[in-house]
Amino acid sequence: MMTSGEWTQERVARAALSAVSEPASPALAEGLQRWTGVELWHRVRDGQQYPSWQARARTLQLQQLVERAQTLGIRFIIPGDRQWPARLDDLAGGPTHEGMAGAPAGLWLRGPLDLALVTDRAVGIVGSRAATGYGQDVAMDLAHDLACRRVGQPDPWTVISGGAYGIDVAAHRGALAASGVTVCVQAGGLDQLYPRGNVGVLEQILAEGLMVSERPPGAPPPPPGVQGRHPRIPARWRGVGG
Repeated sequence: MMTSGEWTQERVARAALSAVSEPASPALAEGLQRWTGVELWHRVRDGQQYPSWQARARTLQLQQLVERAQTLGIRFIIPGDRQWPARLDDLAGGPTHEGMAGAPAGLWLRGPLDLALVTDRAVGIVGSRAATGYGQDVAMDLAHDLACRRVGQPDPWTVISGGAYGIDVAAHRGALAASGVTVCVQAGGLDQLYPRGNVGVLEQILAEGLMVSERPPGAPPPPPGVQGRHPRIPARWRGVGG
């Protein structure tokens, strides 16, 4: 859990930006290239920059957001923090791809592990929600083999996926069955586990692994069937590991 002293002005400002913008927003990426988080938040709040976000900024209860995160044991890391995966900085200043650009303003974390440490050697396994039984078996076996620690063999891999039905949850299950490390990148806030049908696996990840989101507590995931960030979030993490 983060102490009140760790909630610097820059951290609070970036938390606010994560609440009023969309994940991987090119506008957010451009703004954070030009200004600090504090400067950009002030410009958004005062209507000087990205006026479409101002309505959200006006209604954002920022102090309540920070307090809720602290109550739930959710921490918010930003570039430069010890737990920040340095390879995410490679996304800053990069080209826009499928409407996404830039490094996150920060990341919300929930779980006992150190994000930078467990993503030093990591692999993303993602796929169809409507996967066949065979496909899920392959994903589970692959994740199990990658996450399994064997004497005399290279260090195991951390398995990163999105917690969704089908291939994603099969990958998480395989890593957990190997007593390995798995990270779940969620589409919504970490105060709610999504989808509810996978809650057993997600709770195990929460207890043993790590949950990550670009969205703050209280942010809902996209409705089922909507082309949103959730199916593509893990793609931003494929280059995190070695």
